[in-house]
Amino acid sequence: MVCGDSGTRYWLLSRLRLATCPLAILVSAGDVAKGKARSQPYLLGARLLGVNPSECLVIEDAPAGILAATREG
Repeated sequence: MVCGDSGTRYWLLSRLRLATCPLAILVSAGDVAKGKARSQPYLLGARLLGVNPSECLVIEDAPAGILAATREG
């Protein structure tokens, strides 16, 4: 699982703990130079997973995130 977000690592981890969400890889705003609506968080997540970005599924709740996820295919 990759959670890419514009939030901080602390914010993301606290939400994931509440949801009891298993986590393999976490990409937060502090891990990239440019967050949403840029595609860096999603590209980094795919690279860390060792998969092609075109093989990934992104579930988003914001137009900027959808744009960022689709920008690089």
